[in-house]
Amino acid sequence: MRRSKLVNMKKMSVYLKYTAAALAAVICVCALPSCKKPDETPVTTTKAEEEVDTAADLSGYSVVYGGFSAASIRLGAEKLAKELGIKAYADKDASGDHPDTGDKEILLGSTDRDASAAALEELKKSTKKKYGYEVKVSGKKITIVGTNVEATTEGVKRFMEKISTGEDGKKTLAMNDGENIVGGYEMIVAASNGTRFKTVFTSDIYRPQSGSWSVGCEYPTVIELQHQPDESKNGMLYATQEGYFRPFCFRIYRSDDGGKKWTKVSQVQETIDTTIDGYEQPHLFELPEKVGDMPAGTLILGGTSIDGPHERKSQISLWRSYNLGKTWEQFTIVATGGGIGEGVWEPFLTYEDGWLYCFFSDDSDPKHDQKLSYRRTQDGVTWSDQVDVVACENFDDRPGMISIAKMGNGKYFAVYEFVNYGGKSGNQVFYKTSDSISEWDTASTGTALRTKGDKTYYGGAPWCAWTPAGGECGTLVIVTWVGCESKIILSFDYGETFEKIDSPLTYPETGTYTPQKFGYSPSLFFSADGKTLYYANCIQYKKYEGKDNFCRITLAKIEIE
Repeated sequence: MRRSKLVNMKKMSVYLKYTAAALAAVICVCALPSCKKPDETPVTTTKAEEEVDTAADLSGYSVVYGGFSAASIRLGAEKLAKELGIKAYADKDASGDHPDTGDKEILLGSTDRDASAAALEELKKSTKKKYGYEVKVSGKKITIVGTNVEATTEGVKRFMEKISTGEDGKKTLAMNDGENIVGGYEMIVAASNGTRFKTVFTSDIYRPQSGSWSVGCEYPTVIELQHQPDESKNGMLYATQEGYFRPFCFRIYRSDDGGKKWTKVSQVQETIDTTIDGYEQPHLFELPEKVGDMPAGTLILGGTSIDGPHERKSQISLWRSYNLGKTWEQFTIVATGGGIGEGVWEPFLTYEDGWLYCFFSDDSDPKHDQKLSYRRTQDGVTWSDQVDVVACENFDDRPGMISIAKMGNGKYFAVYEFVNYGGKSGNQVFYKTSDSISEWDTASTGTALRTKGDKTYYGGAPWCAWTPAGGECGTLVIVTWVGCESKIILSFDYGETFEKIDSPLTYPETGTYTPQKFGYSPSLFFSADGKTLYYANCIQYKKYEGKDNFCRITLAKIEIE
């Protein structure tokens, strides 16, 4: 999408089944209200070990819930009681009388019992627990409280993790008198099929210093190491971004604690053509298998190198690191082009069947204003001829910024933006599928992305990823600059239909156009087990000298349930 008239647009730019059933009346909608707070890792505190374990045997207990609670709490109480093999009661019947449940009670949510009120008050006293939950054992009372329905459900989940079943079928609780578990979350939304997306925390990968002009803070990518020969290194996170740093370079960041804290470990520059001093659109990748002399676990960085004025030369360059990102070697150039209007842009790296693929946008073909292509290699040295993926008959059509995900049905899903589609200005997100990553219906423009009941189009800079979690057909996740609408797009049927949920990373002016393109060029990456989604985006930081040109690279860690 690089032409002089587009420069400003571009660069200025299982857990237990009862949980799902209990919340069906509330969460079977596209999204639930957001709940945001600082990260809180669940913490367990315990009295001295010699305390008497009064709560171990649950056979004599009853589940008690508030008579005026939400329907989901009542249903959750009944499911919980069934799971434990005990009875569930409202705290008062229709006449206002209290049922005789005995002294041993599991109090769920807000009830008229003193223990519930005390636990909820204790929870609300701390701002850290504003949107949290607590499970507490106090004598013969077990309280499970939360600041909202979702928080209470989280408390039930944590409670059930402490339950074990003996050979005699009895349920016991591994918590002592005086012990409590507290925790919280930033946001939970639910899709139409009940799949929940829980944002555990958000963190800043890069945050500009005071007085630093950072409008070029875009194109973040994040990976979780999964193929290291030293298995202790798997699970580490790495990230990079585009930015107008001094000196000009790509910066590499690492997190050793799952994404909460980030450290700059290196910076990457051209060594093959040192006359090029611009670095744009980076993409990090980890080799899952050996390619040529590069072993599995080699870190690969792809990026667009270009002369500063964007007038003379651009190229898709690749670097590699054999020491976890400490040092980098530029080892190949995939494609070359000119400056604005004739360049090569936006590399996307992937691996399949012994081939390392590099997809990219190409302005250099005189037959097409821009097209999408790939080249591939089996040794990291010799690259195949260029193969087109989307090359439209209409010269003015400009497909760009492709990303690809392999889905559970064996098909490959490609998503990309389309500028000037059908002779109309503006960006739209398109997609198409293929049975083979190397063979595409080149002339097909694909299909414009639309969600259920949504007549508007999505704005550009898309990224996709697929996981087997979340439904019978897994979950296809797409993020994009949605005209500054903070949404995540989902498909539970391999891209046949789409819906949207609220995003934990919000743009500065939801629903409006902002020339600075905050939220532009997001990316996704799934954990090895497919249950954790890492979502990186560039988010507004603050105004500087009256301009909205400060932004930061932020990560959201999302668990799929």
